[in-house]
Amino acid sequence: MKIRTAAVACLFLITLPLAAQDDADMAFDIKADVDPAVPSVTLTWELTSYNRQVNIQRKLKGEKNFGSPVSLPENTSRYTDANVQKGKTYEYYVYSSSAREYIAVAVEAPLIDYRGKVLLIIEESLSSSLSQEINRLKTDIRGDGWQVVEQTVSSAASVSTVRTLIQQLYAMDPVNTKALFILGRVAQPLSGCLAPDGHGDHVGAWATDMYYADIDGTWTDATASCSGTWNANVPGDGKWDQNALPSPAELQTGRVDLSNLPAFSESYTDLTRRYLLKNHLFRHKQINPPRKALVLDFFHWGFAWSGYYYFNAVFGKSFVKKASTSDFTTSANLWGYACAAGESDGFVQAGWHTSDFAKKNYSTVFTMLFGSYFGDYQMSNNFMRGALASRGWILSCSWSGRPVWVYHHMATGETIGYTALVNMNNKGEYYGSYNRAVQIDLLGDPTLRQDMIAPPRKAQASLINHHIKITWSPSDDSIEGYHIYKASGLDSVYVRLTPVPLKDTSWTDPDSAGTGFYYYQIKSFRMEKGRCGSYANTSTGILVTNDSSSQYQPVMTHKPYVINRIPDQTGYVKKSFYYTLPLSSTFADEDPEDIETLVYEIYKADSNALPAGWYFSPLGNFLSVSPLPAKPIRFNVVVKATDMTGNFATDTFEINIIDPAQISSNTMNEADLYPNPASGRVCIKFSTEENDNGILALYGDKGELLHQQTFHASPGINEITLSVEEYASGIYFLEMTTSKTTYVKKLIIEK
Repeated sequence: MKIRTAAVACLFLITLPLAAQDDADMAFDIKADVDPAVPSVTLTWELTSYNRQVNIQRKLKGEKNFGSPVSLPENTSRYTDANVQKGKTYEYYVYSSSAREYIAVAVEAPLIDYRGKVLLIIEESLSSSLSQEINRLKTDIRGDGWQVVEQTVSSAASVSTVRTLIQQLYAMDPVNTKALFILGRVAQPLSGCLAPDGHGDHVGAWATDMYYADIDGTWTDATASCSGTWNANVPGDGKWDQNALPSPAELQTGRVDLSNLPAFSESYTDLTRRYLLKNHLFRHKQINPPRKALVLDFFHWGFAWSGYYYFNAVFGKSFVKKASTSDFTTSANLWGYACAAGESDGFVQAGWHTSDFAKKNYSTVFTMLFGSYFGDYQMSNNFMRGALASRGWILSCSWSGRPVWVYHHMATGETIGYTALVNMNNKGEYYGSYNRAVQIDLLGDPTLRQDMIAPPRKAQASLINHHIKITWSPSDDSIEGYHIYKASGLDSVYVRLTPVPLKDTSWTDPDSAGTGFYYYQIKSFRMEKGRCGSYANTSTGILVTNDSSSQYQPVMTHKPYVINRIPDQTGYVKKSFYYTLPLSSTFADEDPEDIETLVYEIYKADSNALPAGWYFSPLGNFLSVSPLPAKPIRFNVVVKATDMTGNFATDTFEINIIDPAQISSNTMNEADLYPNPASGRVCIKFSTEENDNGILALYGDKGELLHQQTFHASPGINEITLSVEEYASGIYFLEMTTSKTTYVKKLIIEK
């Protein structure tokens, strides 16, 4: 089922009180400087017309309520707190009448060696088909300080059965059981008679894993009465009555369910395999996006604040871009936020749908999306679940807007599951509406953290004079040393044995080896320092064990994988074509050293050689043609990456050489371009008979893509304005593609 919105305004029956200004102005450009010698925390921020009169409140991380406000003199842009302690993390709430900000500040916070137990609930078909990938996942999660409690369940098991299982597992160790990771097609709880997106045709029971996160709350199926919608909820139908949490949730919860996504050609199992691979690559810093963020805001009514407030604090305003839709596929970023008028499978307003996740690379690891309908992620081809399934880097997704999510704890080393639990249990401690409403769910692995360090590599253990000696290859990262951990069993608690970081790449256990099994982890270490203070951080631990019967199964053959698709390329008749293939970001391997030895070759998709004149340089990784193409040609190119043992991976992209003159003679009467020549801005004017979505692309005279953006066209005359101020004088080509046709026209820029 696909649900569409008939009117954008439906989403805004309840708007945020700060809706008179741009969302970017609702947040502070703030940072914290920590002086550990005093110790003290100094907050500084950029003064704007929206934050001239500021109040500040503070609390320790984990405390429920902020303290009494401190009112600062007008036009103050600095505040020093000398009442802090080393080893603590503080939260500050800085606000004016028109802007607000939360920032977590760590004052040399210590290592978290043990994070507790995570319940890993796996749909049983994945347990067998992805056994190697799941074992790798468990090794990675253990390597970040967790004990893994694994349980498989049938996809046919009811929500009540699954919850009872979770409650039983929790009861075995309620003190240490902290998180819940649902992997696969596990029964989806539905609850409430509500429509937080404001649409009357969507009043009913929404998907909610808060039912599982809440161990001891009472959920009933006796009073809800909302019928006439596709997600109707009536007594006795197996859907719960509650619109909000009946009691505080206990578990940091996240779900990865990539079933029922027909927009993708891959199977449910293969999509899950891909998610687990990019999860592993991120934890090992082989996916390493720049520390910056994107914000795409079609609403400007306060929802995007949750992106701006966090991104400003962590990265600084200059590293937060007001984005277009195309920015999410053309640049890599650690975080991203997007909001627009929605439907169940995407953004109507932005022309961005689940099918795009199946075709393009989206490289924002942690992602927030907000729009109508798709916050109820149970539906087929759901937009948020499609984000997790994408070939790019996305590992988490939240519906941030109703309510706005807070994420600032992640800047000081917390997991994304910790922030999810904070948002679930928010009763007004943090700004926003819809507190504790059932739609507050995290899609993604709840044990993920933001700040990754490359771990050491190729650890080995040997027995020397009854003592275990461990050696390893150094981390590729900038670090201060290594820590060693040891456990009595694979899923026992790993205890740190090194009081200070080791500088060497070997270590000998002072205890006698005995006759049993040993389990060690080696972790890279550094003090993580940034705009939110400093905290002790470690990499994922690399496991060394002599237990060949354990669930730990090292991958003996490191195969290359495709993690990002190579984008299709357009060229022009009688114009030069030169394209550098992004091979290092297209292919990955579990062993980073193997990437350096991959051998690349290129051929047509029909297995024949490239057309005459086309040349691929394996040294420069570029593709070119000589002489210049004399007529249009279109073909698919396969790129094959092979490692030293013969394992390989392939990706396919299209080359389309077109003749602008030929296309313009047929279609240019339907689109006008002016002024032409242009120097600053150019306008494309066209007409259409129905609603449509399209892509506008600007190419250089060599066929290189310079700019791309999506647009929505309404019946009648439409105009798109494009800035060309940054481009030098010369000949360019504008290509506008809709579902009906493609327009191409020559553009001359004169300065």
